[in-house]
Amino acid sequence: MSEFRVNTYQNNWQREPHITTFKDGSFLVVYESYVNEYDDGPSATVVVSQRFGADGRRVGGETIVSGIDGTKSDDARVATLTDGGYVVVWSYDNYDDILATRDKTYARVYNADGTPRTSAIRV
Repeated sequence: MSEFRVNTYQNNWQREPHITTFKDGSFLVVYESYVNEYDDGPSATVVVSQRFGADGRRVGGETIVSGIDGTKSDDARVATLTDGGYVVVWSYDNYDDILATRDKTYARVYNADGTPRTSAIRV
């Protein structure tokens, strides 16, 4: 397999990829993406995932794991679970309290088919 683009959203920047693999040879990439539609929409740093088959072809589209207008979600990591599901962890900052420790760590567990098993859990 040669080098290829992971993201389909190409405005602004996408960076900090992290990858996990599955028993069937497929893999999942999580990364942060800056969404800024300027005066016409949201502005946020979001965590996104994209699954690929063993042949390198996309399986479904990009999925926003964490993204709320006016916030920052970054430093995402992903790990495969023994049952074929996976867990994504990331840092989140809503910028509300400048006097407190701002970044909070969250996790969300997904089933093998990519559907959420849990909501976001603060850890």
